[in-house]
Amino acid sequence: MPAGAPLGMYAEVYGLSADERGLASFTVEYRIEPEHGNRPVTLRFARQVPHHPTIVERVTLVAGEVPPGRYRITLTVQDEHTGAASASSSVRVILY
Repeated sequence: MPAGAPLGMYAEVYGLSADERGLASFTVEYRIEPEHGNRPVTLRFARQVPHHPTIVERVTLVAGEVPPGRYRITLTVQDEHTGAASASSSVRVILY
């Protein structure tokens, strides 16, 4: 994909707990790691949504002036009620 183009991310999250108000509270972390060179960048977002067996997580990342190269993006979700965390498979992205 072209460097600087928006990158849409979509994930389905399962197994989150609900509080007494019926809300799921969780933190999502996107870790963007270049395969060579620069340090990784980590973005964290706190989420609170009505509980459902499947919760959709969406974000659009705009890379701005990220240099061309190969990157690995890993999504980690942490349930704020239980403290349990799960990392997804890494996705590889090539910017040109």
